[in-house]
Amino acid sequence: ETGRVVGLESSPVVAPLVKWGMAYYETSLNWLREAIRRIEVVQTEHLSFLCQQASGSFDIVYFDPMFREPVRTSQALAPLRAIADAHPLQQETIKEAIRVARRKVVVKERRGSSEFERLGIHTVVGGESSRVAYGVIAVG
Repeated sequence: ETGRVVGLESSPVVAPLVKWGMAYYETSLNWLREAIRRIEVVQTEHLSFLCQQASGSFDIVYFDPMFREPVRTSQALAPLRAIADAHPLQQETIKEAIRVARRKVVVKERRGSSEFERLGIHTVVGGESSRVAYGVIAVG
């Protein structure tokens, strides 16, 4: 309840949609609704934001970029793909994230994606039956 969560969205079209959706999201789970309402949505590019942050200013830096190869059976995000930022994460961004994070940097990507290797992420976790994996960089 006292933590700070900042969600970044680079698309000037998607950011207000996310902000609106979080403000009006309804669930019978009060703790979840309250947690979602506390997320601060900022429309900005992730590298510029990270460069402006003090070293060690966030516990975790988590990236959930659009997959380089989309999961075709997941239709929920399909309409946003055309207006979302499709640029891949850069190594410079990962370096800044490591500087800003106190504990971990996590990157969500498709299981088996070459993005983890390209970004220098060696620890990848995720269920065998899941299409999603998480690259984890321990910091400190």
